[in-house]
Amino acid sequence: QSANKRLDQVLADQVQNRTRSEWQRLIKDGRVSVNLKQKDCAYQCVIGDIVTFPEPKQETLLPSKEPLEIIYQNNNVLVVNKPAGLVTHPNRYSDQDSLIQRLVGLEPGLNRVIYDSDKPISHLRPGIVHRLDKDTSGVMIIAKNIGSLHFLANEIRNHHLEKTYLALLSGDIGQKNIIVDQPIGRKKGNRELSVIEGGRASVTNFRLLKLLRDQKNNWFSLVEAKPVTGRTHQIRIHAAYLKHPVMGDNRYGTDLSQTLSRRLGIRRQFLHAYSLSIRLPGESAKRTFSAPLADDLQNILEKLTGSGQTG
Repeated sequence: QSANKRLDQVLADQVQNRTRSEWQRLIKDGRVSVNLKQKDCAYQCVIGDIVTFPEPKQETLLPSKEPLEIIYQNNNVLVVNKPAGLVTHPNRYSDQDSLIQRLVGLEPGLNRVIYDSDKPISHLRPGIVHRLDKDTSGVMIIAKNIGSLHFLANEIRNHHLEKTYLALLSGDIGQKNIIVDQPIGRKKGNRELSVIEGGRASVTNFRLLKLLRDQKNNWFSLVEAKPVTGRTHQIRIHAAYLKHPVMGDNRYGTDLSQTLSRRLGIRRQFLHAYSLSIRLPGESAKRTFSAPLADDLQNILEKLTGSGQTG
């Protein structure tokens, strides 16, 4: 069954203790060999290949004493305002600070709130039911016990989590409301995500809040973005599909948007998880939690004509 499949896919399918992205990183780092020779991720496996790789070690999260803004907490959940520049959880190849390590510093018992104790990767993600990109700021909810972990995961699986983001897009989007219903996936031989036929169904609602411009009359659209589905980089990919990429986005942006971002002093993607609505364990109605636009992004708006406080 593994013949004529990519090496990274074979490893992800056959060895369950690492994600495909982790296998790709190991392969690129030269830590995986096929018949004692290094291969790239796209190598097509054949019957009889002998694949050698390092065994994962049991991971232990080291608590961090770095500060973290708590928006709300009870016996079941924590709601936090994640700052930009902070990864949600570490990986086994990096000892950088992470949101979950700061949370474990506050709640030592969180280390036990894991999906599968037999998988080392689960130990790196206690309490996590959704994530934000490293350079995206804003509201996140974390489970404080196993029952809440499964409850929240089920709410998200059934699309009961509502998230609202604030984003600054390049150019004038031209409409008050835009629904982007375009599948997201990877083209064969390319690990970069994009809108692609046959990808996973993905829907994002964009609502124009304000048109802004700089001193050279370049236009920008401050929008509210609501992802109906939860694909990786979904808002950024759908904004790029509209040809109005998120400002400061070095992965999906255009040469123009990146040039304008540098001029404005935007040092990360202008994307902030402004609010989150979800039903909490033991409650019948949804609650909404919000975090004001991060200071670095608010400062950018104040450089543009007509800008002001949002939200």
